[in-house]
Amino acid sequence: MSNKKEKITNEHVLASFIDGDQLPFQNETADILYYLMPHQSCLGGSNDILPQNAIKKIANADCVCTRRHTILPSLDSVFADSVKRKRALIWIDPTSIPTECLTNIIRLWLEKVRPTDNVGLGMLIPQCETNYSQTKNVKAWIPSSSGSLIKDANSLKIPVWYPSLRRNKDSLQRISDMFTPIEIFPIVDFPRIIDYEAEKEITTHRLMLDRYRTRTRNFIYLNTGCPEEGFEMLSKSFEAVTRNGIMPRSLLLTPGGSSISYLVTLMSGVIAGATFITPDLEVPFYKSNKQLGFTLIKKCE
Repeated sequence: MSNKKEKITNEHVLASFIDGDQLPFQNETADILYYLMPHQSCLGGSNDILPQNAIKKIANADCVCTRRHTILPSLDSVFADSVKRKRALIWIDPTSIPTECLTNIIRLWLEKVRPTDNVGLGMLIPQCETNYSQTKNVKAWIPSSSGSLIKDANSLKIPVWYPSLRRNKDSLQRISDMFTPIEIFPIVDFPRIIDYEAEKEITTHRLMLDRYRTRTRNFIYLNTGCPEEGFEMLSKSFEAVTRNGIMPRSLLLTPGGSSISYLVTLMSGVIAGATFITPDLEVPFYKSNKQLGFTLIKKCE
């Protein structure tokens, strides 16, 4: 019997993005929103912004990063129980959760849930400014269902880098000094590109972009008004990065942008098997009293 894991691409995952604070459907089974410990202990049982027509209960579970045994269920057991009870959706609130853990949660769902289980993963999209850590400690990792696999940036062969230009100049410069990318595909929020602020972002990073001779055609403009389009565009671009054959390339990703762009980039990167490179222990979203909407992902055959 082969232990080879199935390769998951965007063709096997359906992503939906819904605006507002109410879902356009109501499930027959009661879906549960899980707060993940130890990151979200401060959130308590507040459900002021939850979609009451879908989420009927709030519960606690241990995050993938938890290494000790507690009385709380693990996410692994949560997914197994949801499959057994035929719950349609497992809900996660990404606020207060480090980027590293968010990627591992998505990876765990991808590995543990089969298309025939019909169990999706839902996340609230907070309405808040994305937080970028200013720490000088930067690390590269590959998401895993059992915790991140730390990578040595110098060992990455023929790296192809997708950085968000919403990050500040020093942060991206610090990351780029860790390796020498053969090609860069800068990610810019659209339609902000027509604004002076977006033009300023490109100008701010011009030295770095010129240093690696970044071509204008490499720029990827994420339409925040149509997240599904951005998800599909990024997924196809990631899939085009050759990682097999005589000269395999390494796909590197530094997410950023608005909360919607950040989650779109995060999800498509995990599905594509990207190596993430960000400041250590970065928490992109703090608690918000409002939400922009929801994102739902489901596996298909």
